[in-house]
Amino acid sequence: MVLVPSSAPEFQLAFAQETTFGTPNTTEADFFSLHEPENAEIDLSGLSQDSTPRMDGTNVPQNTDNFITQAGGIVVQPFSAIATRNTLSPLLYGVMQDLLSEQAGTPFEKIWEWDDGTTRPDLSVHNTVDDAGIFFTVVAKNAFASEDQILTSCIIPTLTISSDPTVAGGRMMVSGNFMSGFSSLYDESGSQAIAAGTAPDQNYYHHCLMVTKTFGAAPLIVGSWDMTFNNKATRLGCDTVGDAENYMFGANKYEATGNIRVLYEANTKGIITNFLTSAFDTQLVFAWGSGNTPVDTTGDLLFKFNVYPQQPVKDFAAEEGTMVDIPVICVSDGTNEMVEIEHADAVDEGWTA
Repeated sequence: MVLVPSSAPEFQLAFAQETTFGTPNTTEADFFSLHEPENAEIDLSGLSQDSTPRMDGTNVPQNTDNFITQAGGIVVQPFSAIATRNTLSPLLYGVMQDLLSEQAGTPFEKIWEWDDGTTRPDLSVHNTVDDAGIFFTVVAKNAFASEDQILTSCIIPTLTISSDPTVAGGRMMVSGNFMSGFSSLYDESGSQAIAAGTAPDQNYYHHCLMVTKTFGAAPLIVGSWDMTFNNKATRLGCDTVGDAENYMFGANKYEATGNIRVLYEANTKGIITNFLTSAFDTQLVFAWGSGNTPVDTTGDLLFKFNVYPQQPVKDFAAEEGTMVDIPVICVSDGTNEMVEIEHADAVDEGWTA
């Protein structure tokens, strides 16, 4: 018998917005495929598992000592992908869960904020009112027919945005986790067509095409940067089949932390000296496209981080000159938002807020 092998490129990861909590989206055209350089295996360690030997007159473990159930668990699909214009907005909404607005006409400007007014999203009023939540069906497309892994009502608890000229040809990367509390619906032998969905587009955000790179309003030479968003989400409750009744967000406050690597010069020195000052904060701004705020051109992308710098570390051996790595924590100062992200694309998502 000759077995037919499968190869890594035959696997795909795609996601689609859902409209009803606990009900997977099965509309093929709604799915977006991620541009993943490599595959990541689904993590089932969040399922309820136990092995309890019983006193049964034998010194060897029995198969009946083992217990596993999908009820009450979580399933996690990690991902790492090249950021593209079409997929960036839903991923950002997925972790931010606080949409300020979506403009009604082209170029459909989206704005998200974590600020003093941020509340926990209401997943029962998906995309209909302020503070509406967003959640996804995720399909890990298998190389073999009818062996797709399907996750229902996923949220994104963590998302990392990174920009480094030495990674992926300088293109921005997004990485994180889709998490499903609907573990009873997790299916390793499902079937969900995604071919009619949206394939990865070729509209990238290249590190060397940033039009704004300022820290405390001072222009800097940026070697690389990354920011990780953590909405502290966990599954909440169990329904009659053990699935999540809701998700809890921000129980221990939303968190955004990162690192910027910049050339050490007068502007840098003037900022990082202040890390010893209590309650010091300043604006860190990165932008692609027109550089306008609010963004007004298709493809525009703007990040505003209000940051509290931590102790810097100098790299004296860098060939481009002394570089300095500055860890940062995003904070609100009552005037500037902790995080504000603006993105303009050609897709009307129908989001209202």
